[in-house]
Amino acid sequence: MRRFLLLTFIFLNAVIVVQAAPAYTPGVWKNITPEGLSDLKCCGGDYAHDGKTYGTPIVALDPSNPSILYLTADQRGLWKTTDSGSTWNRIGELDSPVAVKVHPTNSQLLYATQGVRGERLGFWKSSNGGLNWTKPSSFETFGASLSNQGNDVTMISVNPNDWNHVLLSYHSPWDKQGKSNSGIIETRDGGNTWTAHDLPQGFGAGTKGIVFLFSPDLRLGNGDTWLVVDDSGTGYFRTTTGGLVNGKPDIAAWTKVFDGYIPHGGFDIYYSNPGACVGCDKTLNPYGIVLYAGAAGQGPIRSNDNGATWTRFGEGLPYHNYYTVGGDGKSLFVQVAYTGDNAGAGPQPYYTIPERDDNRTSNTWVKYRDGAQTFSDGPLVMSYDGKNNILYSANWGAGLWALKTDGTPGPIPIELSTSTSASASSVSSSSSRYSTFTSLKSGASAFT
Repeated sequence: MRRFLLLTFIFLNAVIVVQAAPAYTPGVWKNITPEGLSDLKCCGGDYAHDGKTYGTPIVALDPSNPSILYLTADQRGLWKTTDSGSTWNRIGELDSPVAVKVHPTNSQLLYATQGVRGERLGFWKSSNGGLNWTKPSSFETFGASLSNQGNDVTMISVNPNDWNHVLLSYHSPWDKQGKSNSGIIETRDGGNTWTAHDLPQGFGAGTKGIVFLFSPDLRLGNGDTWLVVDDSGTGYFRTTTGGLVNGKPDIAAWTKVFDGYIPHGGFDIYYSNPGACVGCDKTLNPYGIVLYAGAAGQGPIRSNDNGATWTRFGEGLPYHNYYTVGGDGKSLFVQVAYTGDNAGAGPQPYYTIPERDDNRTSNTWVKYRDGAQTFSDGPLVMSYDGKNNILYSANWGAGLWALKTDGTPGPIPIELSTSTSASASSVSSSSSRYSTFTSLKSGASAFT
């Protein structure tokens, strides 16, 4: 009995240590790279022999718990934090993952890809938060029918309305089909069955950047509207039919929408706040939403019609590569980037511009904080935690950085605030910048 009371006393008086989130100085980028990756050394090579790596290409935020982040590291595995980056652990058996996606409401469900290098190439699924991974046998069989490197997949995009609907891009040619290039593959049942989509003439065998142009929260697009680009210079192509003509995959389903490219095919997109596009034609864009995408050359690109047409906006930016545009609902951010380093450009600052967009007739990018901070590489992906107002940036060989913003709401047009339901709740913890726009989730899409 005395032992029981002693153990009870110890339990009740135990100190449970919970690691706090990193301390931020608002407006200043903070390095939150895992300590286990503090020795990143550019570029490529074989880490086991020369210590070189391309760094950290992808950061993924858990939509239902923004304290959980995943970070992929070339030849250095998959890393996870549950305290917003204060502490990290390497998890799972993937040795050189490229991309990772988290289920929008179930933190235990993840997808990941590994391509180019390592011992665990392929498309992977986890049902326990990344601790263990399985590769669907159907994926391996299907990949083997396409290529002698059938597991060599890199970029991944998931339908925001259907976790089972996934697009993957190949890094190796589909030589089993007698082709020197490759395309993308699609599953609509979580990896049990697959469909191959050839791409228009000119696409190469390297990685393709592929995204769904679909935001249910903003009532834009649908699961059949996709955008693809690679580094061949063929251009950006869009489909609104899921790559199908008369129910079958067909390159005729793709329309060229911009004459550009992106190095190694990696890129990302960003939807603005509603009302950001002040000068947009309301008959074509009734809610004033702008879509931004990464591009090589004189800055990123923008679209007022969910990707049907694009224009460049790079005034004030160096001529270089910009894989993505990030934002917090008030300001946009970009930085020169390349795989592992800045491709000879030297340390570079972030550039910023107001998210309020008057068709970019009067705005110019400026160095963030007058260039007070510079970085050896820029981001492939940025991800915004709208609950805590933190913008995360995975900067290849420069590691993972985070910016605490002021959280000031971005522009919402007055006609929306008077026509939407005042009782609408926030879209989600990770996208609270859309909270006053929630009632638009129901009904038909504004664009296809």
